[in-house]
Amino acid sequence: MTTTSLLIIDDDAIFIEMVVRWLRQTHPAVTIWSALTPDYALILVKTFSIAPTYILVDRQMSDMNGLDLIRAMAPYTPESRFILITSFPDRTLYAQAAQLDIEVVVPKHTLANFLDTLLRGRHGETESTSYP
Repeated sequence: MTTTSLLIIDDDAIFIEMVVRWLRQTHPAVTIWSALTPDYALILVKTFSIAPTYILVDRQMSDMNGLDLIRAMAPYTPESRFILITSFPDRTLYAQAAQLDIEVVVPKHTLANFLDTLLRGRHGETESTSYP
């Protein structure tokens, strides 16, 4: 079985810490990287050549829009699946995400449920669920 890995990019350190802590408790086999800034995320994929299975990107960060970061990262991570996370989903965002082939847009308040279903499905524990 291939090792599942995840990179979470958000400028909210507390949010990242909560997600990482939860993932380590519930899915200890998942390799996790995190970045508080878009610049550091780009260093991880460009300089260190990490290629996570999933890349979670916050829609709004102080340094760069999440969609712009995905555009910048995509050439370096062609096999990764991008997941846009947001506190404020809207129709325009879903349309923009579709244009970039983003896997899914996930409201932050449902992220734990989404990741649990996604990761359990990937490891054959339950059936995978498709999200709009």
